[in-house]
Amino acid sequence: MRHTLLGFGIASLLWSTAPAPGQGAPAQVSEVDTAYMDDLHDPARARRLPLKAYFPRGSRSTHPLVIFSHGYATNRLINTVAREAFRHLGTHLAARGYVVIHLQHPDRVPGIPEAERPRDVSFLLDALAAQRFPLPGFGGQIDLRRVGHAGHSAGAHTAFALAGARIDLPGGPGTSLLDPRIRAIAPISARGSGEVGGPRGVSTPADAWRSVQTPVFMTVGEAELGFDAFGQPRPPSWRLEPWEALPNGDKYLAVLPEAGHSDFDHHGRLPASAIRTRSMAYVRENIAAFFDVYLKGEDALRVKLGEFARPTGARVAQK
Repeated sequence: MRHTLLGFGIASLLWSTAPAPGQGAPAQVSEVDTAYMDDLHDPARARRLPLKAYFPRGSRSTHPLVIFSHGYATNRLINTVAREAFRHLGTHLAARGYVVIHLQHPDRVPGIPEAERPRDVSFLLDALAAQRFPLPGFGGQIDLRRVGHAGHSAGAHTAFALAGARIDLPGGPGTSLLDPRIRAIAPISARGSGEVGGPRGVSTPADAWRSVQTPVFMTVGEAELGFDAFGQPRPPSWRLEPWEALPNGDKYLAVLPEAGHSDFDHHGRLPASAIRTRSMAYVRENIAAFFDVYLKGEDALRVKLGEFARPTGARVAQK
């Protein structure tokens, strides 16, 4: 793999004023984009993986890692720069002391995205473990024993797959893409069972999530319960199928009132609204607290999970 440090661009330095669930002071955040360099490249799968990283500025300490996966439609919404999705979450987590890497999955290249996306994440972790892909400007260390994953829509499917949810692939029913290095996941707007790949014969079985032992904080919008990501009608229970199938133990669900599929981020161009603003604040605060519990060991926050910035009418469950 070719790797040219000079090709990285440190896009900006910013101050995050986001309050910390654990009351720690926020850190200044640096961000690095690989748009103008030799991106992470897996020659065996012919996949080039641009990314954007956020991390505490000037730190020499060791930090846990969170990887974020975008949804399919994000490429169209923000001019193919899908790694820009959920920037508000990435900067918030970095100000809380995490290294955050937003992968841009090349969903349009040959291959089955439902299978290749989790492998993208595993390839990134392999590269980091082998020190083949250092982050320029970051002087600290990444603790690969403390890794979380968050994702929206198709990215939520990626999160569940990495945590052990099974998927039916052509010639491979019940395939597991579990990566045990992922210690906690935060799927947003996850989909239910059924066909996900059309004529490719890719589907999610109804019991796909029963094998997930990893801690989960799952967020769904009330207004998206009856639809898939493309606006096609689904039974109201469809998006809750993962929750119903998940085994007990360290599992959390939040259903946010009035929130639709695109209300958890502005996706680069969507207008501000009261629903979007409060939904974005909710996922920032509670996903940060969730990872603080399961990656940092801040157990005092456990009883508060789901309660930070909770809007009136939100439903929160635990099992």
